[in-house]
Amino acid sequence: MSLRRLAAVVLVFLLVAPPLAPAAGAAPQAPAGSTLEVALDTPRACVVAGEHPQIQGTITPMSGVRRARLFFRSALSADFYYVEAVLAGGRSIARLPCPLPEARSVSFYLDATGDGSGGRSAEGDALVVRKGEECSSDRTLAPVSPGGAVRVFDVAGNPAIPPGFGGVVGGATACEARPVAAAGRNFFGTTAGLVTLAAAGVGIAALIITRNETQPTSPSR
Repeated sequence: MSLRRLAAVVLVFLLVAPPLAPAAGAAPQAPAGSTLEVALDTPRACVVAGEHPQIQGTITPMSGVRRARLFFRSALSADFYYVEAVLAGGRSIARLPCPLPEARSVSFYLDATGDGSGGRSAEGDALVVRKGEECSSDRTLAPVSPGGAVRVFDVAGNPAIPPGFGGVVGGATACEARPVAAAGRNFFGTTAGLVTLAAAGVGIAALIITRNETQPTSPSR
């Protein structure tokens, strides 16, 4: 048989032969670009100043997820920070430090890491309000999460204190004290405060006049 005919026979055999089966016990390979689907429950929200807001999201599939983190920053910072989220009941739940009034707004997104895959949500934003009634109808008021200070980290994993927030482990600003103090300082600059001051002044003046009128006069010498 000539070399040319032998090559033709081998080529025909390769074309009609079935593909080789994979080796027994080989682990199936994940398709290229496999990722987790991550979404925020409230991408447009309001958070109350001086309270710890709770941000939730979904991760699909939840099985195999090893870590979830909520990255955030206030309008006072260009850098993101994060808190560890808890995976419970098919959801990711993160408790943030309390925003201060001067933070103005908070940007945030949820990041998840699984077995050989990962994903992150679109970025959400929340306006900082002094009370829930100030939240506009096109936004959702984030629930308040009670408890103590929160551990916060920078993107390198170091403990950090983000600008515009209180109630952080290692920080000097407490959550509850700041809004109350601010309200006390600003009260007498409002109409209600001025009325209260005026009423108090009138009451004091009336008391002085009354005491002067009722006080017995000394006998003349």
